[in-house]
Amino acid sequence: LQNLTASTWEPAQILREAVRKEKGLSVISSLLRMTNDSVVRSIAVCLRNLALDPRNKGLLAENALDNLIKRLPGGEGANGITDLTIGAVVSTILELVGQSVDACKRLRELGGVSRLLEVARCTDVYSAQCVYMSNRVLGVCWEQSKDIRKQLKNEGCLSVCDVRM
Repeated sequence: LQNLTASTWEPAQILREAVRKEKGLSVISSLLRMTNDSVVRSIAVCLRNLALDPRNKGLLAENALDNLIKRLPGGEGANGITDLTIGAVVSTILELVGQSVDACKRLRELGGVSRLLEVARCTDVYSAQCVYMSNRVLGVCWEQSKDIRKQLKNEGCLSVCDVRM
């Protein structure tokens, strides 16, 4: 499913729509609670691909964002998660919050902003890809939400340049 939904070709679009219509998004999202790192990584990438469909993106932002945030460092499901999986989770979050003020606000409400900020600041702990993607998510949220901008300023980021490094 991850690979079949990965592009803009017509069969992938049909499959993304079929997954939504068959109520598969919640089933797939629930697999983020698994303890196996490679399963969580594959599911995160699959959700990112499914979010290429605008309707799926909105539904996933409402229903899967919580499980994705729990997989970030500091979350209850973060134990045993590798850098590759953190990168996949952050990439999925980026896809969900892009062009959605509501998703950015939900990210903040669920505690995702502070967790992403932790990843973005720990360049000696996390890979360059994780740090970069976390900064991208924070930058997108900075531009879309004054509440998040205020939170980031309170945590020491004075401008979007501080967020993006």
